[in-house]
Order: sequence, then C-alpha cells, then structure tokens
Amino acid sequence: MSGHQLKKRYISSLQQVDQLHTDAEQFLIEHGVDRGTVNRIMLSISEAATNAVVHGNNSDESKKIEIELFINQNWFLADISDEGSGGYARVTSRPRSDLMAESGRGVDLINHYADLFEYTELEHGGLRVSIGFDLKKHKKLKTHK
Repeated sequence: MSGHQLKKRYISSLQQVDQLHTDAEQFLIEHGVDRGTVNRIMLSISEAATNAVVHGNNSDESKKIEIELFINQNWFLADISDEGSGGYARVTSRPRSDLMAESGRGVDLINHYADLFEYTELEHGGLRVSIGFDLKKHKKLKTHK
C-alpha cells in the first residue's frame, strides 16, 4: 500500500503532546485532508497521546511515546505507543465512561470517531493504540452551506 509516512518519538510530557499534535495536524493538512476530518482525527490522536503520557508512562519524562502516521488516498492510520506496563489490562477492563466527564473519556471518544480502533500490548509491556479513518467516508460528511 503506497502512501506517505511520518514516525516520531517524544518525551512523556504534556508539552510534548502539544508538539505531537502540531506535527500530526501539519502532516494531515500537507496531504490535503479537509478541516472537519482533521478535527476528528486530531481529537482521537490527542486523546491517545495524552493517555500514553499520563496513564501509560505515568508522566515519566525518562520514557517516550512514539507516533507512526500513514496516509494514502483512502485511509489515514495512526499508531501511538508508550513504554509503560499494564495498559492493555487497564484499557480492556475499564467501564464505559461519561462522555461529558472532564477525564476518563478518551478511549470512548476515539472509539466513537475512528473507523478503526485497536490496542495491542507490546513485548516490553507498553500499549500501542491504532486508529484509522476511512478518508473517502469522512469527505462525505462535509457540511453543505
């Protein structure tokens, strides 16, 4: 599957999540994704990255989070990984959250917006969150004026 890729590592800090957000948004815009779809994707990426820093790596700045982005004409895919431990058990056993709550809703928001949402426990115990968006489907969601 041919397309464009971006892979970066960041220190586990919320300031670095802001940089990750900027990098991912720029990648999407550079590849012609419409603003509405960018917003849905960025909400999902921001939630996954924040969870990786806060819950996966416990805000330990000696640990890293990694993001891998891929885009082609049909799909946008993102993998966000942490270096923590026990994340898979936590995410698979958590109750459904209140979407209006200020915290604890990231997994449910990602599940709501993304067309693909999976999590995988890594060899070292970290968690990889995989998010996918069907770009052809989301272009049809543009609002008409």
